[in-house]
Amino acid sequence: MKPFPRSTPRTRKRSVADKKSKKKKRRRSSKQIQNLNPKEDHSRKDDRIRRVSGHRRLREEIKRRHRPIREFRDWDRKKVEELNGHSVYCKGASSDEVRRSSELDTMAQGQRESDAAAAAAAAEAVIGQQQKGYAVELYFDPALENQVLKAWNVLARRQISTKLIEISARPHLTLLSIPSLDPLRLQAPLRSLTARLDPLPLSLSSVGAFPSSPSDAGKGGGVLFLAPTPSADLLNLHSQVCDALRKEGIELPEEFRPGSWVPHCSVAQDVPRSRIADAFCVLRDLKLPVSGYAMDIGLVEFSPVQEIFSFPLGSNSES
Repeated sequence: MKPFPRSTPRTRKRSVADKKSKKKKRRRSSKQIQNLNPKEDHSRKDDRIRRVSGHRRLREEIKRRHRPIREFRDWDRKKVEELNGHSVYCKGASSDEVRRSSELDTMAQGQRESDAAAAAAAAEAVIGQQQKGYAVELYFDPALENQVLKAWNVLARRQISTKLIEISARPHLTLLSIPSLDPLRLQAPLRSLTARLDPLPLSLSSVGAFPSSPSDAGKGGGVLFLAPTPSADLLNLHSQVCDALRKEGIELPEEFRPGSWVPHCSVAQDVPRSRIADAFCVLRDLKLPVSGYAMDIGLVEFSPVQEIFSFPLGSNSES
């Protein structure tokens, strides 16, 4: 195979000469524009000067209009002294412009503070409107609790209900709900009761709904729940808890008395009527029944949910 032919010295010299001639032509053309004879036609020079100066003015105008005042690198502290200590620095801007910028910043800060105050007031109003009270709850073992939490998370991702997550609730069966009581009155009776009981087998086997929660009738928003199979042990435990509270002189609401109590594990609260069908479709995909054990009895204050105390079934130790 023949080697690739190299360029001859004559060719190299010619290419170098061409480059030099091009540079000379460019240099000559620029000098011709700068050194035109004033007696001759110098419209080309006027056009060039007009075009360059116009572009320069346009660029400067764009920079002046679109560059924020605080982004100038050369600070003019004299303008700052006129603003009575405002930390606004500028160059090429009048005192009125700087003062106006400071006033806008002050107005924006005031608006942010007023918005924050309004949001705090609204949050306090919502908290004040939330239902207050106490509840005796039956808690599950970790495996069964995780199954219920999965249902909460799916309903929250579908934007059906996030209420139970927002109030920091824990999966449970509500044994009793009372508007007001002294928590210390229940501590000793519940401790002695849980010491005599063993962990209770549970099986969440069906899905149900209340048009509204029993204590919020008429306020709108439904409650969806998983219902356990009503075994004799579960009904007996509920009856013993009711008897312990009656001995302390606590009046029980009608819906939580033996014979009227509906055992349920809430999975969604304040569900709009238009989303109840969607919620049922989500819960239908759960692999029911889910089984486990009831392990603890606790007293909580709501809302938001705050656990006051809890006792494990079959133990005298306080958690």
